[in-house]
Amino acid sequence: MAQVPQPLDDRRRTFGGRRFSLFSLETNTYCVPVDEAEEERCDELHKIIRQICGNHIVLVPPGQFPPPGVDEPLVLDCGFGNGAWIDDLLGVREYEDCKVVGVDIYLGSRDDDEDDDDDDDEEENDGLQEFEKKRWNLNAPFRTDTSTSRLRREQFDLINSRFLAEGISTDRWSSYVRELKELLKPGGWLQMVELELVFQSDNGRLAPRPSEPLFVWSEWYRHTMEQCNKNPRIGRSLGQLLRTEGFDNVLSGSRRLEIGMWNSGPGFPDTGVRANMSKTIETLLLWPCAGALAGHRAPMNPDQYRAMVRGAQIQLQDESLRLYCQVYVAPVDAAVLSLTMQQVYCIRTQAAG
Repeated sequence: MAQVPQPLDDRRRTFGGRRFSLFSLETNTYCVPVDEAEEERCDELHKIIRQICGNHIVLVPPGQFPPPGVDEPLVLDCGFGNGAWIDDLLGVREYEDCKVVGVDIYLGSRDDDEDDDDDDDEEENDGLQEFEKKRWNLNAPFRTDTSTSRLRREQFDLINSRFLAEGISTDRWSSYVRELKELLKPGGWLQMVELELVFQSDNGRLAPRPSEPLFVWSEWYRHTMEQCNKNPRIGRSLGQLLRTEGFDNVLSGSRRLEIGMWNSGPGFPDTGVRANMSKTIETLLLWPCAGALAGHRAPMNPDQYRAMVRGAQIQLQDESLRLYCQVYVAPVDAAVLSLTMQQVYCIRTQAAG
């Protein structure tokens, strides 16, 4: 088996006015920006997902976390990004004693100004929670890590894994879930969140044809993800993955993330979803379509890319289409299930002892 490359630093490349991890572009690992604008988009998406989950940060049944008798629970956040989930976790009194390790391929500042001095950095980080950062490409087996900071078996009480569809290779998911189980203490919990970016219409008015801009965008997203050996629909497979890898108490269901105000009942986010999806449409395909994935030619020039994105963004504003996409969340306790109506994607997962 070929050795999976690991990032050595936070070198970046600018393209289309956005900053990317150079390592990610050279290896087709995670071809999404790592700048301040992306930090803002991820913050917004984190708040949307939290709202969907009844304002819960930890999604396990009540009384299960923090585990009884554990003063400083150990938590692992895979793909921590800008640390939004960690900040929320440690900002809650019930969880403030947790010790958190965040793993990602990019650990640097997402501020667009690379020449900030130390005082500016301190001001930028004011109020952010402290946690241990570890640089690691999650496509590589954890057991190949020989560093002193390596993750160890039965180390964590809770593992959070979210929004990794663009980063984890299709053939890595099974072993990734298996290794997360090994990292959990007996009785520990794994919670996972994945967004499936296939835009659909509640009333069927968004047809799957080339004349529909959102369909065109979704097809390019699927195509470029597959070129990078990524699974754009991994969320719908999480339940089976968890069962196959030996997790207990796995419960799966379905949930729509409505875009706009067409179904703005209790538990549904407001129009912030549409604004966030508009940013997502513009961000995720910038490098795959207008740049050049490693080993491939750019399928369109910048003008063609902007035209595609603009068409999709305009169609996203059409309230009559009753647009939605899918969110997969694992696990979600019964209280969250009732708060979010009857369409939640939920998987209750507890590590076997």
